[in-house]
Amino acid sequence: MFTPNPSSPEGTRRSHAMEAYSAVLNSRTGLQIIDFDPANQSNIDFVTGRGHRLYTEDFLLSVESWFTPAELEARQIPAARIDGFFRESLNFPDHAAGGAMVWDCLQFLPAPLLQPVLDRLFRILEPDAALLALFLPERAPAAASPSLCRIVDDRTLLLRPRPFRRNVLPLNNRTIERLFQRFRSIRFFLTKDNFRDILVRR
Repeated sequence: MFTPNPSSPEGTRRSHAMEAYSAVLNSRTGLQIIDFDPANQSNIDFVTGRGHRLYTEDFLLSVESWFTPAELEARQIPAARIDGFFRESLNFPDHAAGGAMVWDCLQFLPAPLLQPVLDRLFRILEPDAALLALFLPERAPAAASPSLCRIVDDRTLLLRPRPFRRNVLPLNNRTIERLFQRFRSIRFFLTKDNFRDILVRR
């Protein structure tokens, strides 16, 4: 696991997935990149400094603003409600985006939304686009604080817990592979603390 410099802020960590994702961004220009975190200057500067455009959306907040508490707790959500959500969020044409950074958001979504969100990303990402995601250890607690993710440099992230806790979807590596089965490839980077960074190619 990455051992930060003593002067580095708490939550700073080396990410091999970020390093691989950066290599993709550095090899191309003019991409539309989707960021599931609230807008922050670090991520904006990192992406635009490499000649790309950045679309940011506080995706967890969007989900909680659209769906009712009962829906968020339900085992099923009506398809019409999900379709309505996608008219407000991730409303991109097919193959419009060249990359996505979803961070740890997927593991904090209501279970009925997880596959529809990945299907929507598959549709709007262009072929060979890269997607970066973070997953808690398999033995993560039932509830945890999602992270605010800031890009420090090509291989370093700063993760700060949000001031609230949410239910965590228990996802092992095999389940994650099945969720991304439509994508061309998935690569896991496992740290000593079993925090899983992944890079997926569309």
